[in-house]
Amino acid sequence: MHAVPLLWRIFVGNAIVLGVATTVLVVTPLTVSFPAAERELLVLGLGLAVMLLVNFLLLRGAFAATQRGHARGGPARARASRAPAGLPGRGG
Repeated sequence: MHAVPLLWRIFVGNAIVLGVATTVLVVTPLTVSFPAAERELLVLGLGLAVMLLVNFLLLRGAFAATQRGHARGGPARARASRAPAGLPGRGG
C-alpha cells in the first residue's frame, strides 16, 4: 500500500466538506436575503462552524501521519542521509 500525498489528503477532505455543504444548500429550502436577517445569519454562522469543525477533524487526520513520521525521525533521518560528509546531521 502506498502513502497518499498530504496535498491530496487535504484536497479530498476539503472537497468532502464543501460537497456536503453544497448538497445541504441544494436539498433544503435555505435562502439568504439581502440584507440578511438575523435568523439567516445564525444559520450561516452555525453552518460555517460545522464546516470548520469537520475540516479541522479531517486535517488533523491527514497531518497525523506526517507527525508520526517526524516522531520516528523520518524526514530528519532522510535529510541527514543526504548531507555531505563532515556536516552536522551526518555524524561527522
